Amino acid sequence: MTVSVEPLTEDCRRVLEFGECILVGLSPYNSFFRPAAVETLVGWAAARFDRVEVLLPGFEAAYADIAAGRPPRDAVRSALRAVQQLRTPARRALAAAGRPDPDALVHTWTRLVTRPRYRELRALAEHAYRTSPELRALCDETSREGLVSALGREPTPDEVARNLGYVLAEVPFFVDVPGIIGAQTAVFVYSRPSPLVEALFAGVVPELTPARGHASAVVRLTPVARGGPPLRRHAVDGAAATPREPDVTQGVLRWPLPSGEHGTPPPLFARLRAERPVCPLEMPSGHRMWLLTRRDDILRAAADPRFSRDLTDPGAPRIAGDDFNTIPGGIFNLDPPAHTRVRRILQPLYQRGQVEAMRPMIAAHAAELLDGMDAGPNPADLVAAYASPLALRVSCEVLRIPLEQRRTYLSLFRTQTDYTADPAEIGASTEAITALSASIVADRQGRPDPGEPVGALILAHHDGVISRDELVGTVTYLLVTGADPVIGPLATGTLTLLRHPDQLAEVLADPGLWPAAVSPSRTSRSGASPSAPVRRWSRPSSPRSGTPSTSATRTASGCAAPATPPPASATAPITASGRRSPGSTSRPRSRRSSPGTPTSASRCAPTTSPGRRRCSSRAPLFCR
Repeated sequence: MTVSVEPLTEDCRRVLEFGECILVGLSPYNSFFRPAAVETLVGWAAARFDRVEVLLPGFEAAYADIAAGRPPRDAVRSALRAVQQLRTPARRALAAAGRPDPDALVHTWTRLVTRPRYRELRALAEHAYRTSPELRALCDETSREGLVSALGREPTPDEVARNLGYVLAEVPFFVDVPGIIGAQTAVFVYSRPSPLVEALFAGVVPELTPARGHASAVVRLTPVARGGPPLRRHAVDGAAATPREPDVTQGVLRWPLPSGEHGTPPPLFARLRAERPVCPLEMPSGHRMWLLTRRDDILRAAADPRFSRDLTDPGAPRIAGDDFNTIPGGIFNLDPPAHTRVRRILQPLYQRGQVEAMRPMIAAHAAELLDGMDAGPNPADLVAAYASPLALRVSCEVLRIPLEQRRTYLSLFRTQTDYTADPAEIGASTEAITALSASIVADRQGRPDPGEPVGALILAHHDGVISRDELVGTVTYLLVTGADPVIGPLATGTLTLLRHPDQLAEVLADPGLWPAAVSPSRTSRSGASPSAPVRRWSRPSSPRSGTPSTSATRTASGCAAPATPPPASATAPITASGRRSPGSTSRPRSRRSSPGTPTSASRCAPTTSPGRRRCSSRAPLFCR
């Protein structure tokens, strides 16, 4: 059988193509989910997505029989037997795909109901059912249709009412799967369209509007004609299944490339290095670039003095919208010597002694989060429960963001680092985060503290060392990048040790080994949400220091360039993305690095109509 997918909206399609996480919904009362279909569907999901989880009803599956008058104890026993018949093929498919601990990836609703986000959404659903006639009608009809499928007859109004517990228990998964399971993006897939889900995406119930990063899609299975070619498990290109691996020897590849096991770099990188080290690549925006995967090529692009940091030009590369890189004056948009001048103000605050003084504060936040993980769901998501909140909390402390401004800051941070966000949302968040930066500066103008980054920048502005644009722009840079580059190493380093228990035992027995154990993870940025890229590009009409100005976004092991390579003497626009993805790798240190963010020697060049895409920090460099 082949698999096809129909995303509900274009935003859902973007989340689907990103391929981070999928939640496959199964029902014991849907004849679609026979064992062979379950194995095919879950196997497809395991080949397409970095993270796969399967959702089954628990005791909630008994609602239909109870509604029909069956004794509750008998109904629950029958429901659990039916659920087990789906659990077995799902676990079998996950094991066949090489996923570790398949049992932990197959959830019942009962297991998830204790999670805070689920409880919050369940309460909202129950309240909205009482107050919204539209939602009430949709839930009643969904309950009726489910009973028709389960009982094989038209239910009575009382039976529909008694089955509503099943429908309301399912609503949270229609609204915010990422928030419930701890992911940046996630697709919830089921076997047939749902008017209830469509209405929620249409905004019929404002308090239950699906969250950003949440997607819904319908999956269908099509039998393969006898005698046809055998199908392998495969990735999905858009909405339809494609049963073959991309041909790296010809044609244009599409980013993102599928990651390897446990978030390792895409396996295609090795083939590209051997067979096609300079390869055309199309980003989700539709823009073409060149992908470089060999170290020497990347270093040559990185060392080219014709490439500029300045991304304020309207023609500069963008990932999805006008993000913080469009703000003039920030350190991320400055070339030497201006970049060096601003960097010298901040560099003393990030030296070893100053960072060591933060240890008690960081340890306190870490302990609090770890205590929360102990008391929370098991297993837990390390990124959502620990790495991300720890990095964000520490960033707020270092930048001394007042408590009343932190909620705004976190919301804007997520939009600025979410490549799936709508361009209009990104542009609006850029305006808002610039205003937030200006207000933070205004609040501290009277008594700036030279011992913290914002105060040091304000004093430098008072002394005439930096301009107003450089002051506000660099504060914005610190707000966006102060946390994001840390999340990946925290998660990746922990995962690496957990996958090598012998080495973990060594460092636990001898704490003196921790510096050596931690060091490799500091240059690895995989395992978390994508981070904001630092791009480079070329503007032939705007020379810098006697050479044509260019712009590039840095990433870690490759570079993407224009689909039509420029002559060697021309100014090639380059952008290399510093975006994190599950396939990132370590990268060489660049002398043009900025405080607070790891750097890469990779660069990329944009085409004449540059687009922007967040990429792996250990992925190839992107030259547009």
